[in-house]
Amino acid sequence: MVSKLNHEFGVLFGFVGAMIVSLGVFATAMYFKNKRDANRERERKIALHEKGFAARDNGVGVERVDGDGNGKEVVGGHYENSTVV
Repeated sequence: MVSKLNHEFGVLFGFVGAMIVSLGVFATAMYFKNKRDANRERERKIALHEKGFAARDNGVGVERVDGDGNGKEVVGGHYENSTVV
């Protein structure tokens, strides 16, 4: 009877141990994936900024910066401050 109980505890703690190891592997993989994605996002933002696009301070919308430094907000594919001639 005792050996059956020992076997049950062995299976129980073996499963719990395997789950803890799996959690550690998953957490480590996600840490490196998120770090890589953050680097890609930073490089994407730098490339957009070099092309003349800059994100607004509140993170909503995209702004096109003209050569003279004046920005015009892009709304629905049209410049908000532009006039139709």
